[in-house]
Amino acid sequence: MKRAHIFLPIFATLTMLTFVSGGVAGDGWPSTQPIHLIVPYAAGGNADFVARTTANFMAQALNAQVIVENRSGAGGIIGTQAVIRAPADGNWLCICGIGSISVAPAMESVPYDPLKDLAPVSLINTSPLIMIVNGKSPVSTVAEFIAWAKSKGAGLTYGSSGVGRLMHIAAEVFRNRTGINLIHVPYRGSGLATNALMAGEVDVVFALASDVMSLIQANVFRPIGITTAQRSPYLPDVRTIMEQNVPDYDLTSWIGLFAPTGVPKPIINRLASVMADMAENPETQRIDADFGATAKSNSPEQFAAQLRSEASRWKDYLSGLEVKK
Repeated sequence: MKRAHIFLPIFATLTMLTFVSGGVAGDGWPSTQPIHLIVPYAAGGNADFVARTTANFMAQALNAQVIVENRSGAGGIIGTQAVIRAPADGNWLCICGIGSISVAPAMESVPYDPLKDLAPVSLINTSPLIMIVNGKSPVSTVAEFIAWAKSKGAGLTYGSSGVGRLMHIAAEVFRNRTGINLIHVPYRGSGLATNALMAGEVDVVFALASDVMSLIQANVFRPIGITTAQRSPYLPDVRTIMEQNVPDYDLTSWIGLFAPTGVPKPIINRLASVMADMAENPETQRIDADFGATAKSNSPEQFAAQLRSEASRWKDYLSGLEVKK
């Protein structure tokens, strides 16, 4: 099954969204120049889909041309750095995720300071990760998975979207908390990792709900645990990983909109207003719900405070954690 086929019906509905129009944020913006939404990840994954949904909404709301550009590599670091280096004119924005903004800087040296080099605009959505196995797997619970891993001398394999991404860290935290042997198999994007699970190339993936909901519903994948402290309202019968006796396990993914530091405040505020309108749009909410995600927005000030808090939390969370690449 090709992932593009999964998204086609959803993309078709984007043109039917009821958009809220707005005025310009300041003199000369939006201009006749296109707005570039940089996605620091490969096409076909959660961030890419969110970017294309956002581009459609933003284009209508601002009466502007909005272009999505995928610049993947280094777990989102390359694309994020490209936005940081771009002109601070409101025409270069990042659809960035928790991996390159909060997680990677807490575990390794990155060539930027996300708290200083980027201007947070707003959250776009949040999503749990789901611990999934192939639908033909012999296990149905976390306890059964742990027992399965321990029965294998060489351990089991897990796929991720790359070193330092949340999918990688989610599996490494699980490995450390349970003491089992898990071997990392990184791919260039979440879609490739889930395709590998489908093909039986790896044994487990900690996937974004938005990437795999339709495949779970089709019984291609079997969900055996939720990474957040609370169960997902979209999979209420799937227990959290903490409920299944893995302590201190609470991971939530998010996607947000960022601009280079120095973009004028009126432009930042106008973009935040568009994101607030998008989060309240019923069709946007329905599309997010179909993918197990929740549409969210907050003010630039609230988003900045969240990022400062996360920076401290992730350093503490990963402190002393052995992370295999």
